[in-house]
Amino acid sequence: MSIQITLQAVNAAFAKLQQQTLNLRPILPAIAELIESDIKDNFDAGGRWSGSGATTLLSGGTEKWKPLAPSTLRQKAKRGYRKILVSTGELRNSIEARPEGNSIVISSNKEYAAIHNFGGKAGKNRSVTIPARPFLVIQKETLEEVLELITDNLA
Repeated sequence: MSIQITLQAVNAAFAKLQQQTLNLRPILPAIAELIESDIKDNFDAGGRWSGSGATTLLSGGTEKWKPLAPSTLRQKAKRGYRKILVSTGELRNSIEARPEGNSIVISSNKEYAAIHNFGGKAGKNRSVTIPARPFLVIQKETLEEVLELITDNLA
């Protein structure tokens, strides 16, 4: 599958990097910007994930998130909100990808971020089941752009 080819190419580029003393720090901000932008686009699209299996950062795809329950939809409609996970935009805007050392850290300062991304029990007495609506995923095209940035710096 094409995503596997892309991942193989990324792995090959990283293996090449391990053999060199190339400093990736100058391109980490650009890579972090690509990743952050792609994750925020997931909110705008109402979900872009594989739709199955364990959700990882590499689970990008075309599946939309599960719709809101009718009762939740009625509550939100009264306040004028119509899109899933973007009632106020706070969760979307809290997403940050930043270089830290030789890595990129992706985070949110919203305590409810994990329950929305992975799903689970919430609410009073944990009586409400929140379905997973993975937003911490990146698309194949973004992986290809990251690969291009890395390979450009191998030359």
